[in-house]
Amino acid sequence: ATEARDGGLQLERRKGLTSRQWKALKRALAFNREQRTPTVGQLCHDISCQSLVAPTIFRLSGLAASLLVVAGAAGYYYLSLFHPAPEIEATAVSPAKRAGIHGGESAAHPADLEIEDAADARSPAAGMGNPPAAGIQVAKTESPVPVKSVVTEVRKLSLSAVMPMLDRVSCAALDATVTNGTVNVHGYVSQQLDMKRLESELLALPGAKKVTADVTPVSEEKCAVMDLYEPYWRANKDAGGATTIRTRSERGEFTEGDPLIVKITTPPYESYVNLDYYSLDGGVVHMVPGPRIEGNQAPPGYVATIGDLGQWIIAKPFGTELVVVLTTPKPLFDQPREEVEKGADYLVALRDRLDQMGKESGREHITADFVMINTKPRTLLERIKDKALGHRP
Repeated sequence: ATEARDGGLQLERRKGLTSRQWKALKRALAFNREQRTPTVGQLCHDISCQSLVAPTIFRLSGLAASLLVVAGAAGYYYLSLFHPAPEIEATAVSPAKRAGIHGGESAAHPADLEIEDAADARSPAAGMGNPPAAGIQVAKTESPVPVKSVVTEVRKLSLSAVMPMLDRVSCAALDATVTNGTVNVHGYVSQQLDMKRLESELLALPGAKKVTADVTPVSEEKCAVMDLYEPYWRANKDAGGATTIRTRSERGEFTEGDPLIVKITTPPYESYVNLDYYSLDGGVVHMVPGPRIEGNQAPPGYVATIGDLGQWIIAKPFGTELVVVLTTPKPLFDQPREEVEKGADYLVALRDRLDQMGKESGREHITADFVMINTKPRTLLERIKDKALGHRP
């Protein structure tokens, strides 16, 4: 529906529709939720559903067929509720012949009868052990679906309908939960993303009632980083989010001269920890492993605080930056990398290595988590105060 709307597609009027039916059909298929027919009852009132249903069996006109394709289960619910199918459908059956089926007079030509429902097989006569008359074929059918279950299926919103839409968002790492028709979206998105439009598209999903979003904006220069790590971030969330990274500052705000201190947890199996700081100048600092902390092998469910000895101090450039923890089943690289290198070069090497490792050990054993931090320079007053107290500028 979204692609049709964005492509400017228009409805084509089917032959045989009255002006009233055509107007009702266009309203029922409106892309805008506020303009669309709100209930099945209103739709059937607008198109006069009574005229579409024959007394004994469903004979769908061109309009009804169109609505069945589009409305699906909703149309089935209305027809089932107000015009239930008869238990027995027979072709050219006289009262005398039908009496013969139930143990009265035997049918003169039982082969002429065609019973399309198993109701006769459950009739009192059948229950007493009397088999159907010779030549009569009784088709076994499943029990009708209760109307209540059909309505529930139509209105229920599932996560499987939400995630494909989130997966199409570029420069993002998004996850969601669905509770009673409310979609809760959380994660990281590009600053350029129109969140209002994304929320509108989620609300257009069948059964969606409300959308809440708890997302962190990401600057455009971090899109390549986000796109590379996103599958492993998602795998981590799907597995329960055992791999985590948090900063000591609850809001992730740091001032020039502050130590960068993070707390990490690792998955419930032995892993190797890789902690990288992606700065605004396009570089990446390898915090772990690196010359300051060389060992990175962690036992299952390991918890560690990194940077509390002042190994890394916030300095320019200032702005919004990204710190990533990546856990792998084996060491990422055979040889240590330079503590600081170009982010673009590292991402190329990292992508190749993760692809290879995923084939060897399974992608499910590679997990990631992010944290965004905001850094700013010290004010002149803070510098004067630091100098007076003898603190390091």
